[in-house]
Amino acid sequence: MIYKLVPLKDFKKFFKERTQKERDLIDQKLMILSDDPFSKSLDIKKLKGYDGRYRLRVGRYRVIYEVFDDILVIVLADGGSRGGIYK
Repeated sequence: MIYKLVPLKDFKKFFKERTQKERDLIDQKLMILSDDPFSKSLDIKKLKGYDGRYRLRVGRYRVIYEVFDDILVIVLADGGSRGGIYK
């Protein structure tokens, strides 16, 4: 099943500020994520204190996302460096 990726404003801003090389790496990871939002080949962890939110590690950055299995949608909430994304 292919999930539709829906980026929110904060994620779009984060993505736009990255270099082309970083964007390519993020795109690669997101393609795998759209096939399987819980892929064992990706570094994914469930966020504590949130229902259905996960983080995807992409190098030194983290992408926060939420999965809606019933409608096959992954909402890309935000992205950022490890030190700032969880605040």
